[in-house]
Amino acid sequence: PLCNDTYKNLECEASMDATMSIVRACRSLRQQYNIANKVLTHYFVKIATGQAEDAAKSQTDDIKTLGKAAHVDINLDEDAIPKSVGIVVVDESTTVLMDIKGLVDYAAEMKKLEKQLSKTTGPMKQMETKMAAPGYEENVSDQVKATNTERLEAMKKKAADIKVAILNFKNLDEIEKAS
Repeated sequence: PLCNDTYKNLECEASMDATMSIVRACRSLRQQYNIANKVLTHYFVKIATGQAEDAAKSQTDDIKTLGKAAHVDINLDEDAIPKSVGIVVVDESTTVLMDIKGLVDYAAEMKKLEKQLSKTTGPMKQMETKMAAPGYEENVSDQVKATNTERLEAMKKKAADIKVAILNFKNLDEIEKAS
């Protein structure tokens, strides 16, 4: 089959691309917080005004259906968005937030993250010890040094990200307990 260019509608294609990127972010948030498919959630979409906003507003029902949402609000005031949200930045002009209040067991999530952190810090300390050992600089090839440095930096970043996530869950837990 040949493509007939007269049937192409670039505006519709751009609208559907924006919609699908929002849906992927919604699904990513659900997966990140282990929310069951039968549980409908509330999403808040922050998107640049103009064609992208119009596209998202016209496709709200599709976002609700494909993202398994009870509600989808687009470009609400900051004050109207609850503090207990999970966030995914889709691109420089689109951010999707999901209200996770009452949907996530913060203690269990923190426990999982702390376990993951302990699995990361062990190898990270071993790598630091290995790199600080006497004779490492003289006896190890530059390629291995570069690889080890790269791995160490990746482990440090992962550990820092996990610590931030744990802190976020602690804050969300405190917010939920206070309300």
